[in-house]
Amino acid sequence: MTYKESMKSLRKKLKISIKFFFIFLLLSGCLQKNESQYQFWKDFYSLQTGIKISSNNYNHLNALAGILSKEREKDFKSDENGNFYIDIAAQKTNDSWQILIYPSSYNRSDYYSHVTFTPTDWGDKEIYVVKRETKSHWNGYMPRDFFKWLNQFALLVNQHDEFLELKKKSPSFQFLCNTFACQTIEESKNILLEFAFSDATETKFPHFFEHMGSRLEKTKLEIRIYDQAHPEDQIIISNLGKVLQFRLPSNPRKEIFKNPNTIFISTNITIKSYGITFHLQDLLYRFKFQSNGNKDMLDGRFISFKSRKVTGHFLYFIPTGLIDIFIPGDIDQYLNDALTLLIHGTQGNGGSHFYANYIRDGKFQTNTIKTYSEILRNRFSLFGADSNHIEKPENDFFSQWEYHILKDLN
Repeated sequence: MTYKESMKSLRKKLKISIKFFFIFLLLSGCLQKNESQYQFWKDFYSLQTGIKISSNNYNHLNALAGILSKEREKDFKSDENGNFYIDIAAQKTNDSWQILIYPSSYNRSDYYSHVTFTPTDWGDKEIYVVKRETKSHWNGYMPRDFFKWLNQFALLVNQHDEFLELKKKSPSFQFLCNTFACQTIEESKNILLEFAFSDATETKFPHFFEHMGSRLEKTKLEIRIYDQAHPEDQIIISNLGKVLQFRLPSNPRKEIFKNPNTIFISTNITIKSYGITFHLQDLLYRFKFQSNGNKDMLDGRFISFKSRKVTGHFLYFIPTGLIDIFIPGDIDQYLNDALTLLIHGTQGNGGSHFYANYIRDGKFQTNTIKTYSEILRNRFSLFGADSNHIEKPENDFFSQWEYHILKDLN
C-alpha cells in the first residue's frame, strides 16, 4: 500500500490544533455578550453534533471531511463517470436539525454539502481529486466579526486583573481548568497560556486522553500565525508532549489582527513513531481576507515549505497483505509525493486550497465554501490506524467545551 498519511496526519494535526486554538479564542465572548455570535455558534455546534449522531458509519463522516481510501470506496455511491461521492442536507426546525445523507432533494435545505472523489492517475500512482462544496444559511456571524473579537482577546490577555477576572467567571475557562492543569505565565515577549493533560483529563474524557494524548506524545508542533503587514505580532501554538501551549504577544498593537489582508500560518512539525522521525520545517499556509459591504471573502492555500527530512528505520511489523514493508527511502519518496499534491497539485488546478464567501442579509447570512485537494488513494498512518469510535456528545471533550462556550456567550 502506498503512503498518503504523513500529510493526512499533518493536516489532521493542524486541524485539531488550530481548532483547539480558535475555539479557545471564543472565551473573549464572555466579556461582552453577543447575541449574533451566540446564535451563530449555537446553530453551528448543534449541526455538527447532529451530523455526528445521524450516521453510524465513521467512513461517511471522514468522507464529509474530504478523506477517503481505496478500501472504503464500497461504502459510497458513484456517479455515471465513476466518481465516488457523498452529500448531506440539513433543515433547521426551531433548535433541532433534520439531517439526511444522500438526500433526494436539497433545494430548501439550510445546510448542504457535497464531496466528490475522482480517481485518477499521476504517473504510476493512484490519486483522488477531491472537490467539496458546502452551503449554509443561518444566523449571521462574519469573519470580520471574528477578527475584531480576536483583537479584543489579544488585548485582554495583557490586562492582568481583567484577565484574571475572566478566568474566574468564565464557564469555559472553568471547564478547561477542571479538565487540564492550567496556568498563565508572563514571558518577556509573550503571555503563555498552558494546558497540561492530567489525571482529571483521563477521568473525564478517557477516549480524548488516549487518542489526543498519544498523538501529542509522538509529536512536536509549532504553529506561528501572523499578519503579513505586522510579522512582529505572532500567535504561537505549540506542545511539550501532553502540554498544550498558546502564546499571545505582550503589549501588542491596539489593532492586532483587527482588519488583516493576508495572514500566514507557518508550521514546524516532528513526528516520532515506529522508529521513524519525520520533520517538516516552515510549511506555509496563506489566508487572504477581503471585506466589502455585506460580503466577506476568504482564500486559503498551502504555498511552500522550507525543508523535509526522514530518518531512522521502520521497525514496526504489519502483517503481509495489509501494507507493503518499506524502507525510509521509500517513505521519503512518499513524503515528497504528498507534499507535491498538497502544495502544487498535478492536475493543473494547484494544490490544496479553498474559497469562502459570506453574505449577510439582516440577521442571517449565506455561506458558500469550496475546497479542492489531491490525495493519494491509499493510506498509511505514522500514528497507527484511526479509531472508528464516535463519542456521544456528553462524553466528547469538544462537545462539552462548546457547550460551556455557549454559556459564556449567552
